[in-house]
Amino acid sequence: MSALHFSRHPKISSLLAGALACTLVLLVHAGDAQQHLFDEEPVQEQAGGLCSYEGVELDGQVQTDLVREPDILFMSADWMIVQHGQERRMLSLKREDDVIVECRLANTVRCRAAAGPPDFIGLPQALDITRCTESSCDADPVPPSGMSKSSIAGAMMYYGGSEPPRIVNIGVSAFATPRWFTSRVTGVKVDDVDYNPDKIAAAPCFGSVVSPAVCSTVSRGRDFLEARKSGTIDILILDPDDDSMNVPVCQRSVEFFKLVRSKMSDVGVVVWEVWPHDGPMKHLRSMVQGLNLTEGQLLLSYADTGNVVVIARLMPIQYALNTTDTKKIKLGRTDLWVRTLQQEDSGIIGQTIGVSSAGLQELELWQKELFDDKLYMPLHATKFWQDGGDIDRDDEECSPWQDLGQEEPLERCVTTTTTTTTT
Repeated sequence: MSALHFSRHPKISSLLAGALACTLVLLVHAGDAQQHLFDEEPVQEQAGGLCSYEGVELDGQVQTDLVREPDILFMSADWMIVQHGQERRMLSLKREDDVIVECRLANTVRCRAAAGPPDFIGLPQALDITRCTESSCDADPVPPSGMSKSSIAGAMMYYGGSEPPRIVNIGVSAFATPRWFTSRVTGVKVDDVDYNPDKIAAAPCFGSVVSPAVCSTVSRGRDFLEARKSGTIDILILDPDDDSMNVPVCQRSVEFFKLVRSKMSDVGVVVWEVWPHDGPMKHLRSMVQGLNLTEGQLLLSYADTGNVVVIARLMPIQYALNTTDTKKIKLGRTDLWVRTLQQEDSGIIGQTIGVSSAGLQELELWQKELFDDKLYMPLHATKFWQDGGDIDRDDEECSPWQDLGQEEPLERCVTTTTTTTTT
């Protein structure tokens, strides 16, 4: 049993719980409005279902799964936690007139033992975190999602430091980042950040993170980074979204990535999980400009969910490019010429930074499964790198940032007395 620290720990109000109970009654009549994750065709709901979504099985096969009311452990205006066999899943919700019109699989953990009764109706009726503590999940540190594996492996492959990394994860992914790192890397420090208090409050639904070296904070990512001392982040994993499931402009602009670069160490890595239909070329040009990247420092890979995993290694790259090993890939609606990196070009995962033998085996396996012939480097002689292309800029909602932050890793949890203990 271990404490997971929080800088803020909100609860769902009884008013929201009552509204949600009313919403559930209406949902069974909303079948015509349901949508698949990967297309725009309406999906007819099966009898008794609340919504359907595309789920990714462990073997990579995609199937449509149905949410029934007895499957739900936790629910807010924007998120839902459901049990599917031994998997516990977080779904993002899109509503119209207070009715759910789309469910989208966001994150998954695999419980190593059967979690709870087959029907959760017998648990406390309010759809809050007490249902998760009554039905605990012994979560496997190895994430079932290829996207999470790609993010962790990419970060560790190209981190160039000699000490355990200081990690910031913006946009919690069922707490996959702290769970793997704290169980596999000695001396690591992880700050988990999300603007949505419901996602932070849902930590007990996904099992315990058995390390005091984890601090979970309710904050917008940009605000958190502004408060951080420069040069104190080694690995930054970005998976932010707003209520419409898009990346907020204030966290994808050139100005945002200039802020990111000021907070990163010179041996650091930035990993960004990007939805391929959400203007990826425009976003990545902004990342290249803001981080001041050159050819060879930006890498791309596709996860099993269809997301693009972007790896920006901040150390200068020094090797001769094999310009004959090139191909054209699709990035959103754009053709992009890339070089396919072979295994000998990939980063070396060292034991000197405290990675356990189990962690090394997993990283080597993921590198082979996810990156061999699937890790791409955009070539410089393409329009991707040319000036004049569309980029994201701060709009009126983005406050100009100043590099005045002095916070150290985990500092927000040093003085807090609020903790949550799970099993």
